[in-house]
Formats: sequence, structure tokens, C-alpha cells
Amino acid sequence: AITLDYCLGKHHKNRFQNSDLKALIELHSHNALAELEENGGSFYEESQDDMGLVPEQTNLIKGAIDLPKMSVKQCMIPFTEVETIGLDEKLTPDTIHRILESGRSRLPVYKGNNKHQIVGILLIKKLIGISLESSPSIKDLKISLRR
Repeated sequence: AITLDYCLGKHHKNRFQNSDLKALIELHSHNALAELEENGGSFYEESQDDMGLVPEQTNLIKGAIDLPKMSVKQCMIPFTEVETIGLDEKLTPDTIHRILESGRSRLPVYKGNNKHQIVGILLIKKLIGISLESSPSIKDLKISLRR
């Protein structure tokens, strides 16, 4: 380390503020690189199609930076808006459509009529290949639920 410091010069550690990090991430977004290309500038001769972060990636990283400042209430979905499925609910094409429209990979499963009595979490991928001819319920399928 001493030799490297002598040859290359001493390295000064920099700490970035969260706002600086988010600005840096935004500069490396796919949109920013495309805008640079449109304006006639380019850092690289290679194609920029595979360069830069897509908007989903930039949002994820910026969200992770902001996470420590957020309260649990800001992160969570109110229980009244959570998509759930009953243990005895029949899996009809309409039910499957509702599950897919939710966009979730897991759904809380409740027992009886009380949506607050959660008995487990259904992994949606376990429904792949299930025959819907007899409109089985989650209980009938004997799918193990995550607890």
C-alpha cells in the first residue's frame, strides 16, 4: 500500500451524500446516455443499447438510498388494499385472472370469512399446471403454504 501511494499518489477517500449518489445513478441511466447520444456526444464507440441503467434499475437504486429515511407506514400497503385469497375460495378462471392482475408473486391466504386470520402465504408459481376443471380450492389442492 505504501509503494502504491508513492507511485500513484495518495488516495483521498470521498464520501458522497445521498443526493450526490442519486444524481450519479441518474447520470448512468439509459435515458441519460441516450440523450447524450442525441445531442451528438458520446463517450464510447460501442453501441449504447447495452449501456446504462434502465428506469426500473435507477428507481430501485434510488429507492434503496431513500429507504433509511422512510417510515414503515410509507413503505407498506394498507391491509385493506392487500390482495388476499381465501383458503376455501374456488380457483375459477375469474379468480386466476384476479390473482394475475394483482401482479404479486405471493398472496396471503386467510381462513373462513375473516381476512385478518392469515394462515399462510401462497406462492403463485405453485398454481402452474393446476387443472381448473373442477374449480378446486387452495385447501383441496393441498399446496403447502409458507408460514
